[in-house]
Amino acid sequence: MHPGDPWVMRSEVKPESLLPFHPFADADPRLLVWAAERARWLRLPQRRWLVRSGRRLQGHLYLMRGQVQLSLADGRVLEVSGQTARARMPVYPGPAAILTLTPVQLLRLDATSKELEAATRVDDDSASRTSQLPEVQPPDRCWQHRFLSSALLQRLSPTSWQRLLRAMVGASFKAGDAVVTEGRPGDLCYVLRTGRAEVHRDGRVLATLFPGDLFGEEALITGSGRNASILMTESGSAMTLSVEAFQRLLLAEVVRTIDEPGRHTLLHIEDALAHLGQRNGALHAGIGPDRDAPRVQLKKFREAATSLRKDAAYAVAGGSAPQQALAVFLLARQGIFATSLER
Repeated sequence: MHPGDPWVMRSEVKPESLLPFHPFADADPRLLVWAAERARWLRLPQRRWLVRSGRRLQGHLYLMRGQVQLSLADGRVLEVSGQTARARMPVYPGPAAILTLTPVQLLRLDATSKELEAATRVDDDSASRTSQLPEVQPPDRCWQHRFLSSALLQRLSPTSWQRLLRAMVGASFKAGDAVVTEGRPGDLCYVLRTGRAEVHRDGRVLATLFPGDLFGEEALITGSGRNASILMTESGSAMTLSVEAFQRLLLAEVVRTIDEPGRHTLLHIEDALAHLGQRNGALHAGIGPDRDAPRVQLKKFREAATSLRKDAAYAVAGGSAPQQALAVFLLARQGIFATSLER
């Protein structure tokens, strides 16, 4: 395939376009520049053989949009859609043949597996790494690397990542500015882009935020006031999401509802809770709400979540719908799979 071929798109591959794909989500920015220079966008119609049995292509292929059929060497046939998490991995090399089931858009990286492995090697003294990667450090991309490689964003498909990034709007702040103020209503959530910020509550500093950190989302989930203030400690910027965009593009992707707990371990929020900030709220982790189980204060939910198993699945019950949604969302931020149990 050459730039003059009809299925090769003329649009440039930007380094950030590689972020949804493995191994680029948390990659050194130099690797993104190196790969983007060797990449091309492809657009193929339905029912077109991208790879035929018995033939081989050079490079790697990643599926952005559409659906393809992969014929594996062991005889299995798989269908992969650009809407799924599987599309983060290359659809080629590996399959013996690839057929497009719908019109598709793909990214082709013109690099062998050995070249890609050498370029992604962690050892900075590697001769192959230092000779191949350009000495660049795009400052505006660091927040994307950290944000998209977070446990929360791993729940989304590459296509969902692109929609989310396109919906964000930038905002600048000076040192000392209050990005959000405790007690006030919330209409935006934020991802810090540059600079640093601190989380303040009741006159105390609770945490420091760095580029790539998401904040301000709890008020958008519960509809209550901000539970803390975020103050910039140095001049910087953030990417913002409106309530509508957050709920549609992120919350709805992360918080799913099931009818029965099934094999899920049940986490029960007491119905008596008036809101998530209530001091005496407790979360029960066990087989069901009527069984004895360890109790933790809900105000310490994040700390308690670190003791839950990341290889287990949980169902959140009790409380209000916003409480359940926030609990599931907080678990997802910890890399723990959970769903909301239909009330």
